[in-house]
Amino acid sequence: MVKRSKKAFRKKQEENKNKEEIRQMKKLNEIYSVNKRKFYKKVGYLRNEHVEPLVDIDVTRNEIFKLFNETEVKNLTLEKLAQNTNDEFIYRRRQTL
Repeated sequence: MVKRSKKAFRKKQEENKNKEEIRQMKKLNEIYSVNKRKFYKKVGYLRNEHVEPLVDIDVTRNEIFKLFNETEVKNLTLEKLAQNTNDEFIYRRRQTL
């Protein structure tokens, strides 16, 4: 059931994208028939549209550097607890065999 709902959602999403593209093309067609200069200005704007990042590049660089270069901080108490749990499981498993 979840699989079908995901498939239906994706299909609907694709249909909505297509509808939006058709609306934009209709608007451009109307502009072209009324005012060609405005049409070419709009097309030029759409072709050269630049999106500026909202995050400072230095902050991003520092975060990425930290992410990939920090050493792993080990918590010895949690590691010992996990090792004891594993050892206990193995011991019980061997007792049942």
